Amino acid sequence: MARKIVWVNDEKTIIETSETPPVTTADIFSERDARLLAGTNIYLPGYGAAIRIVGSQLVEEHLNGLAIVAIGQTLAGSAADTQVWNDSAGTKHTLTWTQILQLHSLAAAWKTDIWEAARTLSEADPLDPDYATSDVWP
Repeated sequence: MARKIVWVNDEKTIIETSETPPVTTADIFSERDARLLAGTNIYLPGYGAAIRIVGSQLVEEHLNGLAIVAIGQTLAGSAADTQVWNDSAGTKHTLTWTQILQLHSLAAAWKTDIWEAARTLSEADPLDPDYATSDVWP
């Protein structure tokens, strides 16, 4: 139930209405942020287990840092050496540096897809009142 303000004979009156307020871009961006924080499972080629990733700043910074190290290790010829990655579900994954780079790439692609969906929905005219269940989201 929403409230609506109307003026009758120069007097302000608040009435209850069943009208839903119009969708705003802030609503869409809030949905984007919620989807990022909810996360996704990443599946690396040839690696059997799902790796849970959430779109938090801390996870992003950690994965970015590991990707930089992975580039250096790969250039040094140590691409097959392993590193333990603790995913967002608390599962430990022993990954090669090559797999760390794949994880970084797939996680970045997922995040980009979420941002692009939000951009598409926020640029629609009119805004879709069913934006949260739109098939635009990955």
